[in-house]
Amino acid sequence: MFLYCLVAALLFGYPPQKNAKTEEQVAAQRQASQVALRMNELAAHIGSEADARSWMRSRKCSLTACLLRGHAE
Repeated sequence: MFLYCLVAALLFGYPPQKNAKTEEQVAAQRQASQVALRMNELAAHIGSEADARSWMRSRKCSLTACLLRGHAE
């Protein structure tokens, strides 16, 4: 009898809920997409290893300063 109840519960259980994202999740996803697009554009313009190193140095300094201020970019 328990088996029948278990099968019935699995077959006729609650319908799946819609994918409801909060505003924060949508904003974070949008920001991540924009960052990825900017990085892709910048990567297309890097012509040498020296350019890449200077860009990484500037990003490291920017990130460090941002973390010291107490918030992320």
